[in-house]
Amino acid sequence: MSKKFSTKTKIILFFIFFVSLILRFYKITSIPDSFDGDEAAFGYYGYSLGKEGTDEYGKKFPIYFESIGDYKYPVYAYLTILPVKIFGLNEFSSRFWSAFSGSLLIIVVFFLSFLIWKNKNIALFSSFSLAISPWHILFSRGTYEANLAVFFVATGFLFLILYIKKETNISKLVISLAFFLLAIYTYSAQRAFICLMLFFLVIFLWREKHKKRKIITCISSFFILIVFISSFPWQSRARAESIGIFKVERKYLIDQDIQDDGIAFPGKGSLLVTRIFHNKYNYLILDFLSRYFSHFDPNFLFVYGDKLRPENSIPSFGLLYLIEAPFLILGLLNLTKKESTFGFFPLIWFFLGPVSSSLTIETPNAIRSLLTVPGIAMILGVGLESFFSSIKKLRLQIIVFLVILTAYIGNFSFGLHQYLIHKFYHQPWYTDYGVKEMVEETTKLAPKYKAVVIPQDPYIFFLFYNKILPSQFLKTAKFTPREQKQWGRVESFDKFVFNMPYKCPKIGKLNVLYVCTGTEIPINSRLLNLIRFKDGVPAFSLIEFYPLSQVPLIKPILPRGLNYMIESDSSNDGLLPDSWPTFW
Repeated sequence: MSKKFSTKTKIILFFIFFVSLILRFYKITSIPDSFDGDEAAFGYYGYSLGKEGTDEYGKKFPIYFESIGDYKYPVYAYLTILPVKIFGLNEFSSRFWSAFSGSLLIIVVFFLSFLIWKNKNIALFSSFSLAISPWHILFSRGTYEANLAVFFVATGFLFLILYIKKETNISKLVISLAFFLLAIYTYSAQRAFICLMLFFLVIFLWREKHKKRKIITCISSFFILIVFISSFPWQSRARAESIGIFKVERKYLIDQDIQDDGIAFPGKGSLLVTRIFHNKYNYLILDFLSRYFSHFDPNFLFVYGDKLRPENSIPSFGLLYLIEAPFLILGLLNLTKKESTFGFFPLIWFFLGPVSSSLTIETPNAIRSLLTVPGIAMILGVGLESFFSSIKKLRLQIIVFLVILTAYIGNFSFGLHQYLIHKFYHQPWYTDYGVKEMVEETTKLAPKYKAVVIPQDPYIFFLFYNKILPSQFLKTAKFTPREQKQWGRVESFDKFVFNMPYKCPKIGKLNVLYVCTGTEIPINSRLLNLIRFKDGVPAFSLIEFYPLSQVPLIKPILPRGLNYMIESDSSNDGLLPDSWPTFW
């Protein structure tokens, strides 16, 4: 295929790819500055698998990784073995595959666009739109298995369309199927999307009476069967079931409408009609549709992004550039006008992208609808090419190009400012910022204390940053039985005790290091260290208790933003006896 492109096209594509690499890899270990638990988990699995072939629970080469109870999918974990071997266990090796696959997707979208329209300008505009997409850049710079899965999906359809359009051997079909399989074992949202895309592809081929329609139908049916079978293990559904809309309580809505029917038609209403209109299935469909269409809300796409999950958005900035709005509309209008057998493909992609996300709570959701991005990029490619091709005079083309380029630079600059400055300081408490420093400090202080007590269950950070092998971890680790607790099963290991049910306890034991969150510490506590969020708000306070009777009349002045609790527990001089079963 490369022989069809001029040297100029190759140079432009290489430049776009180079820009995409910079935007995704530059200072990737420190931007974003918050390294979350999922990122630490995938990085650690690359380490533990490479060293001992197990997860942290000692399970040999698992298909699903139990982690905190969400049963992470395997592909990203196993692929991370390589960067961990090369670069060591760190933030870079954990984020490598997301950033690298995000960069490679630019090349895939270029060839996919060219394969559909045979127009190098559309292909270049599509790859350019994706390369600078704030939506895609945002999720390429963190350890997001969803981002890797999007690359697998796009590559799978590239080889599938290549097989259909060209007189090529069956190997292209096999490669396509392999990428689809990788996708469904990388991120669960891909399952419904790929099956629906294949379904529409089969319908189209049968309508066109394409000579390969029977082969594609058989392969599609076979793949959908694989997806169906792969969904049987409960581990593959653990995360999806916990966030699915099928468990949303709608009974109160149904009961209210049934009551309204009874008031409106006392003794005259038809029970059958009421049940037809007011049942859980109708309300489930309405709920799904409401969530689905919310993904096309201009506020979500162009203005504020994912407001429900601030960590998955850029403050006061959309997932797409505002300048792209008219070109997205223009692209949608011109898709059918471009002569192409597969011109419908990006349109179907665009509308199917949010389906999986719409089956979950917290919608619209930027990460679960990330699949939409390649479809949007190709539509933008059509819109930009259609716009510039409609301008016939070269001088006017140059002027318009410079105006649009200036608008893009303005949008990009504002987005960059919001990302590099405001994302660091805007509501950082939604992130895991400061956990690395907390791990380092508590690890350093731990030998001086009987125990280190920590809220929640950040055990994976201790394994990650201290490079603790599973065999070492399991020697002292204690777990809550799975049937008793889905999330946060690790109770303790070594001196570290997790899941303290308070931000900071009012009473504690002597010679124990307590990690507190929030802005208050007990009256009879001594502050050892304070870790702040980037906006100055206290993130973690490391304290130890001493007898309440020894509290001076004039207590030590605390650092800015930190206060003593108003109430205290005076029993046993403000201390828990050593015989007390817990540390709080």
